[in-house]
Amino acid sequence: MASDNELSATTLDEILPEATTELGHDERGRFRVICLSTNLPWEELLTRFKGYFTETQQGDFHQLHTTYEKLNKEFQVYLYLFQHPNTGAPIIFTLNSYDDFRRTSKRLIEQTEDLYTLWIRPDEMATLREEVLDHEGIRLTGFDYDTFGKDERKAQRRPGYDRSGNHDSEDAEHVLEEWKLEYGISPTQLRFDLPTHGEFHFSNDGEFVLTEGDTRFLYEEVVEPALREAYPLSETVQSSELKTTTKDGIDQIEERPLEMRITDTLDYDDVDSFVSAMKEENFYPYSYQEAPGSLLLSGRIMDEQNGGMISVATDGETMTILPRYDTVVR
Repeated sequence: MASDNELSATTLDEILPEATTELGHDERGRFRVICLSTNLPWEELLTRFKGYFTETQQGDFHQLHTTYEKLNKEFQVYLYLFQHPNTGAPIIFTLNSYDDFRRTSKRLIEQTEDLYTLWIRPDEMATLREEVLDHEGIRLTGFDYDTFGKDERKAQRRPGYDRSGNHDSEDAEHVLEEWKLEYGISPTQLRFDLPTHGEFHFSNDGEFVLTEGDTRFLYEEVVEPALREAYPLSETVQSSELKTTTKDGIDQIEERPLEMRITDTLDYDDVDSFVSAMKEENFYPYSYQEAPGSLLLSGRIMDEQNGGMISVATDGETMTILPRYDTVVR
């Protein structure tokens, strides 16, 4: 007999209706789709997961199973790892709670070099919100929000303040637009209700959650568009590298920097908030230099979670990023 949250599906076409059925049996249940980003070879990615889970091939999926104890109770965790056929992105399907995922997987992702949750930028969140709201009858019921960089200084009311929180109301869509203009906020999670397809939300860290309703709608009309929007940039970011090769017995350093054009250009007055924003995300800039006038900023950034280091240089219009080294001991 299958355990709670265990699925028997072997294909994408099977797992979506099976998950919908299971949701109907448990009012507290949630269907989660967690999109990841990596440039690790698939077999190496599986090896990393096998260090934390018991892995079983299940058709197109890899069932990842583990347990943990909380308050003297054992919890079973089943994740279903799937490789997206078009982008190659790793996707996790699960009926387990976010707490189950956090206790068993979040540390693995944070400590694994070149493995991340899929980041959906503010402009991509806005595009995805518009696409979702194009479906007849759907409405935005709430959102979580934060402030990012120049947006907070563009606020019409008391610019320059950090703001974060959440809001739920019948006119949430209008409130979001008003607060974006007045207070410079950006949504980090959007919550929707569609009578014919259920309730769901998604976050800018690549997590999509269906509370009740049609899992196929969530995947095809929300997750797939998000991958089309966000994954190409994520893949590009990971293409930069610094590595050592040996030629004729001599070690040589090969560099492949990443250059990005900044659509909302930076200037000298943006330096402090730019550096502060990095620190808030556990990146510590040090040994950096700044020059007044049009922005000239260069330096190195340490990832405080895994010890990795990158070099960054920007003139306010373009930014060049190059990995330096990774001090993680595995």
